[in-house]
Amino acid sequence: MTDPGAELARFAGEHPDRTVGRRVVVSRSTVSTHDDARRLARSRGADAHGLVVTTREQTGGRGTRGRTWWSPPGRSLALSVVWAPRPPLERPAALTLAAALAVLRTGTSRGASLAIRWPNDVVTADGRKVAGVLAESVAAEPPMHLVGIGVNVLDPDAPPPTPIERPFGSLAGAGADAAPPADWFPVLLDALGVAFHELAAPDGVARLARSFDECSWLSGRTVRLRRGESVATGRFVGLTPTLEVTFDEGAERTDRPTRWPGEQVDLVDWE
Repeated sequence: MTDPGAELARFAGEHPDRTVGRRVVVSRSTVSTHDDARRLARSRGADAHGLVVTTREQTGGRGTRGRTWWSPPGRSLALSVVWAPRPPLERPAALTLAAALAVLRTGTSRGASLAIRWPNDVVTADGRKVAGVLAESVAAEPPMHLVGIGVNVLDPDAPPPTPIERPFGSLAGAGADAAPPADWFPVLLDALGVAFHELAAPDGVARLARSFDECSWLSGRTVRLRRGESVATGRFVGLTPTLEVTFDEGAERTDRPTRWPGEQVDLVDWE
């Protein structure tokens, strides 16, 4: 029987016609595609733009705030993109939402019912995490960014090695066809290319915010947010065209909903 994870190997090599995935590096196993992408970005410089690193098995994937990301072999996708556009992005933080939208569009194109839980999770209708995005910058000229993406394609066939903090789901569990991860890989690369192209447009960030609001899982829910030492609880409203987080702290307030710069805010909890 063919190992579904091994099928990723057919995408390795140069693909000059692609925007994302101009070069694809595939490994059988690695600790972190993000770490691999960082090394290649530093060694290749501007030539690394559009490079994608993926693997059959990732043993030490990372999420936000130091969390781990579990990548069951043959059941999930783990990849990192090196992105160094010219001219440089005005709002690099928007890459996280652009990538999350690309994952959502990839899943919904094949029947999955998905939403985005700001800032970096793609979830099912009942809030189970299907995918996560981790974007970081690399000090370089031109500015370079790493966009790491983990996607649960199929439900796992074994329990996780350590307990997972929040409920998780998969594309198949969200209603998509039960195709192996390799079948999703080129579809996701295409969707990333479209989303990053949209982000580079003059009104790209504002359009991204509108697209997010159309598929936001948090809108109307009570959330707890942290900005530095300040913690606030309120009803999540959405994002402004400049990616400020907007939330209503209570009916007793008569002024406009509170706005905090999205890059400075952590989502602590939600109901």
